[in-house]
Amino acid sequence: LYAAKTHADIVPLLDDLPASSAVVTSAPAGEVVGPAGHTDRLIAILSGATRKGAWHASPAIDAITLMGGVELDFREAVLPGREITVRAVCIMGGVLITVPPEMHVVSSVVAIMGGTEVADDTAESLRPGAPVLRLSGACIMGGIEVKRKARKTPRNGRGAIES
Repeated sequence: LYAAKTHADIVPLLDDLPASSAVVTSAPAGEVVGPAGHTDRLIAILSGATRKGAWHASPAIDAITLMGGVELDFREAVLPGREITVRAVCIMGGVLITVPPEMHVVSSVVAIMGGTEVADDTAESLRPGAPVLRLSGACIMGGIEVKRKARKTPRNGRGAIES
């Protein structure tokens, strides 16, 4: 593990872990993953932006909506580490975030004439070492919702299909 230079070098060491216990995965060989300090910025002004399916999440994501919406689905995302930060600013707009059952969510969002709703933790999300989503920002006449859903397909081709 200490000799690993890329995410692909770590994959063989993690292959025997149960599929549902790890959200952190590596990119397929030859695929480029963004730099560790990179911040994705999703801006939706009278429009929408979506990240779902198999996508590479940055360690930090800024979601800015002005009468628009952003949807982030982390169930099949390739995460850069055990923790990811989403900073959301919603002005008469909304952000919908979907997380897998094992992801712990810590929210410090401020709502002014708006609202936030974060799904309750599960037994899996309270385990030590669970991946963490840190959510911060503000809603002004807008909303942020974090919902928890099982994956649609088996991770890494193993296990039963979940819905």
